[in-house]
Order: sequence, then C-alpha cells, then structure tokens
Amino acid sequence: MHNSQERYQAAQKLLSTINIEIPEPPEGKFEIYCDASWRDGVAGLSAIIQNESGVIGALSARVDAVDVIEAEFKALCVAVNWLEGHKIPAERVKLFTDNKTVMNMLTYEIPVIINYRPFVERLWRYKKPLPVKWVKREENKLADALAVIVRGI
Repeated sequence: MHNSQERYQAAQKLLSTINIEIPEPPEGKFEIYCDASWRDGVAGLSAIIQNESGVIGALSARVDAVDVIEAEFKALCVAVNWLEGHKIPAERVKLFTDNKTVMNMLTYEIPVIINYRPFVERLWRYKKPLPVKWVKREENKLADALAVIVRGI
C-alpha cells in the first residue's frame, strides 16, 4: 500500500473514534491545535478545539498553498477567523502548532520571511504576540489526521 494511502486510512480510523462538529464557543479557557497537510499545491487545514473535557469540535478547510509553511499559517488563520467571528479574546485561548518555523516567526525567534508577512500580520491583528506554542507532532495527531482527510489522497 502506498504511504499516503496508509496515512489516509490511519487518519480515518483515528477520526472515526470521535464526533467532530463546528462548535459554539466553550465557556472558560480552551485550546486549539492547528495543523496542515500539504502536497502539490493543495493543503488540508485543521483546527481541533478542546477544553478540559476533551475534544469539543473542529474546523477544517481545503485550500491552495504554495508550500507547507504557507499551509501551516493558513491553518492558524482558520482558528483565528473562528475566534474573531465569535469575539473570543486571546486571553481565553492557547493555540498550538507543530511547525517550529511558523511558531518562531510569530514569536520573534526568527525574522519573518517576506512571503509569509501577510499571514503574520493578519494573525497579529488578532493578538500580538499571538498566544501560540509549539507542540510535538505526536501530541498533534488528531489535527494532523483531520488535515490529511481534508486534503485527500
């Protein structure tokens, strides 16, 4: 079996164990785990929303993206658009990404590459600095699985 097919099937299996829908905002503080799956100019984006009770919903989109970094920024934008649409202040949420380059640009660890400046500026309009933390890929499996499914084989 081709590696992308195996990954797609594993993602389907993982996602079949939970009920995912676009939620109303939860009370109190919560976390959003963002990820992108990119190949050949197409990206699946995901944002898994959870609180102390566990997963409460998800957001996703399939978009064009020049590269994986752009796709990862777009995944964060999906989450921030949802937050702004529900007028949720940044103090109530922690965002997570498994892409160190993206996180480092957003937290001033490295200079913002010119191609990504529009995404960084858009995210900073929500909150500067954006409340984003890096998470190991193993801790972001659910967001990765949804991104893979949304992108397709």
